[in-house]
Amino acid sequence: MKKGWLILVSLCLIGGLLAGCTTASEGTGGGEGDAGGKKILTYSMGAEPGTLDSNKSVDDMSNEILFHISEGLVRNINNETKPGIAERWDVSDDGLTYTFYLRESVWSDGVPLTAHDFEYTFKRFLDPATGSSFVEKVDAIVNAMAYNRGEITDASQVGVKALDDHTLEIKLEYPVPYFLVTIGSNSYFYPVRQDVVEEHGSNYAADADKIVTNGPFTLERWNHEAEIRMVKNENYWNADAIKLDGITQLIVPDSNTAANMFDTGELDYLPSIPAALITSYPNAENSLAGGVQMLQFNLDGDTPESQPLMSNVNFRKALSYALNRNNIAAAIAPPGTEPAGRFVLPTFTSYLQEHPFEGVPLEGDEDKAREYLQIALDELGMSIDELPVIRYVGMDGRNRVYAEALQDAWVQVLGLNNIEIQILPVPQAIEATMNREYDIYLQSLTASRDVSELFDYWVAGGSVNWTGWDDEVYTEMYQEAMRIVDPAERDQALFEVEKYMFENGPLEPFMYVGNSYVVHDYVSGIIRSAVGAPSQMIYADIAK
Repeated sequence: MKKGWLILVSLCLIGGLLAGCTTASEGTGGGEGDAGGKKILTYSMGAEPGTLDSNKSVDDMSNEILFHISEGLVRNINNETKPGIAERWDVSDDGLTYTFYLRESVWSDGVPLTAHDFEYTFKRFLDPATGSSFVEKVDAIVNAMAYNRGEITDASQVGVKALDDHTLEIKLEYPVPYFLVTIGSNSYFYPVRQDVVEEHGSNYAADADKIVTNGPFTLERWNHEAEIRMVKNENYWNADAIKLDGITQLIVPDSNTAANMFDTGELDYLPSIPAALITSYPNAENSLAGGVQMLQFNLDGDTPESQPLMSNVNFRKALSYALNRNNIAAAIAPPGTEPAGRFVLPTFTSYLQEHPFEGVPLEGDEDKAREYLQIALDELGMSIDELPVIRYVGMDGRNRVYAEALQDAWVQVLGLNNIEIQILPVPQAIEATMNREYDIYLQSLTASRDVSELFDYWVAGGSVNWTGWDDEVYTEMYQEAMRIVDPAERDQALFEVEKYMFENGPLEPFMYVGNSYVVHDYVSGIIRSAVGAPSQMIYADIAK
């Protein structure tokens, strides 16, 4: 399995993700078998999870389900890191050794959960045979990347070790101030059990009877492309704090249909309202979703003819400066979305204040765009009429509208009629991007945990760096920045990384993804978060 095959789903579908809750006893949803007055929270998603194998999960749909049926060493909820299966932990004075002390807990089938399960989970995640994405998230763990890249084959050399059944030790090569946030907000580190994984092989977690978990809820049913049912896990160590009897996720691809279900009481919480309907919900709230959308360029080109254009930085800048991001955000972006002129999220206020950077003008600069284009044409020795076809690959859904807006700007501002749009179903679009069968793609990536997060993806040999940009200078700059302990010095080094990426990299910032949501007044305790699962319903309640 190729690494990272689902990352491009992560935020691109957010405009179509709608959700809700209800109780079957009130006759307003809940589905078959939810009678008897039980509190069943029913919500919807625009697509089903790519996988519920936590080591391979990378998309928001998977993360959201796994957040509710699993629990890691720590749990990030409401943007705070709380104890999970580890009831406490120690960090050495040098920041290099984390010792986690696990509470007594069991899997959903009653088997005791131990530190050995977590050791297996981390090492399986790093095992190149697993094909996990974003292994760079824990590249600070001793020998993590050497093991993942096959430079060493002895997993015992990786810095994760169960000292006994209830003590896990993780050793780092350099301090990472947000390490607990990383392992608490990424689903890859939710535990998997070796005997169950080996029993089901490639079918592990494909259905409800092929997985065991340890979270507040368990997976009762997965009717693919239709419905996922979770029920309260009575074996969960903190079961007394869970008020819901279950959560049902319905797969509703059409956002207007889901909105109508909300209006009729079938769904009672919409985590993302269609832009065209926002005026219908005066009580809606807006939030950033924690991700950055970027124009991603394949520097190798989809064809030999397009490669010279894609590898030309001035051509890429021409495409970027031709866009009026303010107008696009106002016209077609999901409510709550903000135009992006640089890569770092607005939530990192201290960094942005200390390191101001103009980036791309949000209103665009047509004269500058045409200037960049002419420089590129001179460098390529071509006229506009001689330019080869460029393939813009997009996903079904909102990305189709984005693609048409971008294409229109490139025609109107630059006179480029050679950019062809190809809209594909989500899996095919992802596969094409992985295989570098594209020239331009609208990429969306989570970047809310740390200033460095976005830059981590693009190091040479990165697991989702499908751009052909293997810049050793950039990689060294990033790695050196990540080894700096002093926060101010680290931010300055990351600012140099940001500027280098902006001036040389295969990306152009586009939008900070946002969404608008609404909750009926009888639903309480749902948390919206830019870190980890977007909708956190563990402590939700229904009072009708």
